[in-house]
Order: sequence, then structure tokens, then C-alpha cells
Amino acid sequence: MADDDLKVFISWSGDLSREVTRVIRHWLPKMFDRIDPWMSDIDIQAGTRGLTLIEERLNESQFGIIVITVDNMEKTWLNFEAGALSKKFGESVLSRVVPIMVDLDSVYQITGPIRQFQAVKLDQNGMRSLLESIAQVTGNDWDSIKTRFEWSWQEFEEALDKAREIAGAQPEAPKLGTDDLLKQVLNAVQQIGAPQAPTPRRFKDPSQSARQRQEDEDIRAVATAMNLGVRQIVRAFGGEIFISVVSDTVVSSKHADAFRRELQKFLTGDLQIAFKEADDVDGGRDSAAPRD
Repeated sequence: MADDDLKVFISWSGDLSREVTRVIRHWLPKMFDRIDPWMSDIDIQAGTRGLTLIEERLNESQFGIIVITVDNMEKTWLNFEAGALSKKFGESVLSRVVPIMVDLDSVYQITGPIRQFQAVKLDQNGMRSLLESIAQVTGNDWDSIKTRFEWSWQEFEEALDKAREIAGAQPEAPKLGTDDLLKQVLNAVQQIGAPQAPTPRRFKDPSQSARQRQEDEDIRAVATAMNLGVRQIVRAFGGEIFISVVSDTVVSSKHADAFRRELQKFLTGDLQIAFKEADDVDGGRDSAAPRD
């Protein structure tokens, strides 16, 4: 690897994390021409890791990935490396350190210091987000990376399936309580609608039709409207979580459904979103309810 390649430090611990990390390390150079992903090949638990080499790689790294599993998220060494990455990147840590949740559905299932980072799921949306973050650091044009990403995704998924098979059975993820579910819905709404949030690339695509751009902006407008009273309007009631849209703007069923699909991307598999008209539910409440 050349000296000017982007050096990426990948932190891992445990069998599943190790196997997934190997897949990611092999895959990243297919996405970027000038990238140098690195992982230690010796299991953390063996206690024989080359500490000097790890320290050198940490100091040289310009981007960090933390491969999180149910089994390793409280491991001392993983959190040590996460802390070292956080200290190295300082204020830019959220744009340069990305935890990947392998067998977790929500950041609210993460325990320990790693929870402070903006984690992504090990799925197509999450890995796209990871590549976008790396592209922002390298300065690569996203369209060229997107083409590689879409072309390689099936092969990447197959490699992940094999990695999971090699790792064997894993402990189950902790269940989310009502408070965590509420926080998750709040966070999802804020990610879509908050004015300070970066606009997703698809909202900036000049090839979009005027109609599509308007629909996208309407989705964001609904989220923003919901955000205005978010502390008062999100609450648990009768086993469901209700969100009321606090806006006089008439929202069509088409736009409401589009927003529902967008919101669902940020939620765990045990939550489903259903929009209801004000006449259909007391107080005009829209609901996000746990699945049976």
C-alpha cells in the first residue's frame, strides 16, 4: 500500500467479529482504489496481540471501524481501541469512526462507551452509509463508488453468510424496553427531519424529477413538523408508541406512506409504522407499535 492511501483501523473482538472484519477488510479495496484497511489477525482473548504494532496503526489511521457484536460490545479491549480512536480524531470522531452492528438491530441495544458513536447496521443501508463516510474523507466521487457498491453487494452478502457460519452460534441481542423504543423513534424522526442533519444524497440528485424532489421535501417537512413538538407528542400508550403530527399542513396518504417507509429504515425489526388519519384514531395520533 502507498503512503498516501487512506489508512483504516478496524477494531474487533471475538469469533463473529473477527470473521466479519476479514470480509470487510477484503471488500473495502474493491470499493476504493487508495485505501489500506488493517486488522490484527490475533484474537484479543489470546492476550498475545502485538501492542506496539496496534498502537502504531492506531496513530497512523485516518478512519476507524468498530465491528460490534452482542458478544463483544462490553469487552475491555474493544472499548479501549474505541476510546483511542475517539481521542485521536477529537471533534471529527463522528465522521471518522463508524461502529458496525453485526447482530444488533438498534444503537439502544449497545452498552458501554461505544454507544456514543453513530453506529450503522450490517445491511445494505448501513454499509452504504459507511462508504459515504469514507468517500467524504477520501474526496471520491460518490457515483463511482455507488456503482462498485451495487455491483459487489451480492458477493459481499454471501461472504457475510459464510462468516456467520464459520463463527457459529452467538448469544441473543438484549430486548429493548419501552423507554428505548421511544428513544429510537425519536432519534429516527430527528435523523430524517432535523434541519442540522446532512441532507441524504438522494435529496441532492439533480436527475430527480421536480415531482420526486417535491415528494422528498414533503417527507422531510412532515418529519420537521413532528420534530417541533417531539418531547410532548411521542409517548407510550396501551402498548403502542404514538406520534402526532403538529402541523396544519395537509399531508396526503401517499406522502405519509413515503415517510413511513423512510422512517422504517432507522428502526429495529420489531417495530412497525402505521399512519392513521385524525378521524381514525383519538387525538389524531399516528402509531409505531411493537410487532407481536
